[in-house]
Amino acid sequence: MNLRERDDWRDEVLREILAAIAADADLVTTLVFKGARVLQMHLPGATRRSLDLDANLSREFIERYPGRQRQADVLRAGLERALQRHFDAQSPSHYRVASAALSPRHPGRTLSAGTGSARRCASTTQHDHESRTSLR
Repeated sequence: MNLRERDDWRDEVLREILAAIAADADLVTTLVFKGARVLQMHLPGATRRSLDLDANLSREFIERYPGRQRQADVLRAGLERALQRHFDAQSPSHYRVASAALSPRHPGRTLSAGTGSARRCASTTQHDHESRTSLR
């Protein structure tokens, strides 16, 4: 896979992740998205390509779950649930969720949310070709 194919694949995975999050009522009220990817969705002329999802936690979520570790645990579980539900609904399924990873960016309440790893399935047989990448 060359660099452009890799970036296109990552872009596709991130679109799927964002769709999974958008379909989950809890995550929609928990995450406040920011950054180039979200701007590009709403500003047709934006040309900057972003290969991650950046979000802040909502004030309500922070108040409900005090402590960074508790927040990370609840958010990780929510992401894994939403991603699994989204990909299981696909026929044929294109991805399987291995795990969700959160990367704190700044002290306080900012987290960068995305998948720790995703596996793309080329077909639905047991001999699927899988590639693995870390998305940050």
